[in-house]
Amino acid sequence: VIWWLNLTSLILYLILSSITAICLQRGYRPGQRVQERADVVQNGARQVLLGWLLHYLPFYLMGRILYYHHYFPAMLFSSMLTAITWHVLLQSFDLLLSQDAARRVYKVGMMFLVLVCVYR
Repeated sequence: VIWWLNLTSLILYLILSSITAICLQRGYRPGQRVQERADVVQNGARQVLLGWLLHYLPFYLMGRILYYHHYFPAMLFSSMLTAITWHVLLQSFDLLLSQDAARRVYKVGMMFLVLVCVYR
């Protein structure tokens, strides 16, 4: 389950990062909260993505069989990227909803992610 959650979160991060980059390139001037989240997506999470790529891609350049232990260092970075992506996404509901509703969505979303990880 964690592998699939990390994979979907990686795709979600790439979409989120692309949208953020396009908006900033077009001259959109966000508010302070949006700017802080854009900085996290563009700077902090990009370094984690680079760590994932540096641990994941070299094993495809080798002509050997890929065992599970080859994926474990990359999975650590992928899990960190998953946490950053979902944290930013769930935090962003305060831009659409009231503070109380956004707080509830954040708590329910985090509980859902924990339950998905625990589910077997």
